[in-house]
Amino acid sequence: MNAFVVTVDFGPEPGTAAAFRKFIDENAQNVMGAQNRVRVTRRARVHGANDCIFLYELCGSRTAFSPHLPSPHFAAFNKTSGDLAMNETVAKLILSFEGSNIRR
Repeated sequence: MNAFVVTVDFGPEPGTAAAFRKFIDENAQNVMGAQNRVRVTRRARVHGANDCIFLYELCGSRTAFSPHLPSPHFAAFNKTSGDLAMNETVAKLILSFEGSNIRR
């Protein structure tokens, strides 16, 4: 079964970028700790658009991600992100290749 990726490109409301980044980081820590279905969570700034936030979550499968959607955590995330973001673009992808040469 192929891994499932969800990406979200957020455009925070003016003046909320720092609070939004902090919220995303805290949320990522909670997801990684409480929901072992999420294998990777990343947050990045869009080059040249410091207020834009790009979120990337990698799950083992779409089926593994599905229980996340009706969870209280997800509802709380949607409420807070809706208050802080003026727009968001969501993409759901099936990962067809995964490779890395990152050395730690």
